[in-house]
Amino acid sequence: MSKATVAVCGFILGACCAFLLSNRTQIVAASTTNPQTSESNSHRNVFRGGGAFGATTGVLIEGAIPRFIALEEAPIFEDFTISGASNQPLDGLDCRNCTFNDTVLTYSGGPYNLEKAQFLGTTRWILKGAAANTFAFLQLMNGISKGVPTASLAPNKPVQRKATAKKVLPKMNFTAPYIGQK
Repeated sequence: MSKATVAVCGFILGACCAFLLSNRTQIVAASTTNPQTSESNSHRNVFRGGGAFGATTGVLIEGAIPRFIALEEAPIFEDFTISGASNQPLDGLDCRNCTFNDTVLTYSGGPYNLEKAQFLGTTRWILKGAAANTFAFLQLMNGISKGVPTASLAPNKPVQRKATAKKVLPKMNFTAPYIGQK
């Protein structure tokens, strides 16, 4: 066996032992480049084998969690009627005593607050970004609990659904659970 082979084997054995004995979280720096381009794929790190054993947190990828502005920084809309809008973003919307009539709501995962909101006609909703990923994740968890494999959603495509009010509902309050600094 050559000295280089012995050195490589020793390094790998030492790295594996250090990883197994360490109770620290592995942190992987996420690239700021667009992951959809073939050029950026050549710069990605690949980790094979190993694992996260006994760590408090498994593998943490810095920068992978989406960030949003706090709801306290967004304007407040009072007594508004949004009717027939084909793209009403919910992200950052603080709407009080608002009416949504035949509106398409788009949501990407940011905070929102709806106080005394009323929905009339057909409400369509489109999930993008983090919200679409969360929807797909919940479908996966539902499939696991039922023992049924779930088909993946098309990548980089929004999730679209609709709901039609069969009768006028009372005004409702609903606030996203993570709204910012409070």
